[in-house]
Amino acid sequence: LEPEVKELKSQIAKLNEDLSQLKGGKAKATGKAAKGKGKGKGGISPEYTKAHQAYMKGNFEESIAMFQNLAVKNPPADLQDNIAYWIGVNYSKLGKFDEAIKQFQEVLAKYPKGNKTHDSRYMLGYCYFKKGDKARATDTLEAAMKANPPKDVRDKIEKQLKEIQ
Repeated sequence: LEPEVKELKSQIAKLNEDLSQLKGGKAKATGKAAKGKGKGKGGISPEYTKAHQAYMKGNFEESIAMFQNLAVKNPPADLQDNIAYWIGVNYSKLGKFDEAIKQFQEVLAKYPKGNKTHDSRYMLGYCYFKKGDKARATDTLEAAMKANPPKDVRDKIEKQLKEIQ
């Protein structure tokens, strides 16, 4: 099934690209940046930046499509965990907590030393809480605290644990 899944993802990416072009009335992009290989400001691909901007504007479904499109284009290794993480965050904003949980679990399984592990642990607990599973949320968040997260993530975890109680 794996080759079929890859082919379907590739087709989805192409359709998303075509849809984006139709919406924007733009001519088909060419070159490295269009393939996700070019790097813009700060060493991050322009596609990644656009997908994150869509999230920041509250265009969560568009952001998911853009990140998914980028994910199937073999992005740089240092962005792969971020892409999976932001897809999960977008799903959580849409209330699609099961899909979000899968994304955060993927980040933790595939990128255990990545820069989004602590945030993903927090978001897992948040999603379990939003689904109504307070016990699993508490367990997840307490385990996240034991992983020694940075202060900003620790503060979010503590706030979430207080809300659960």
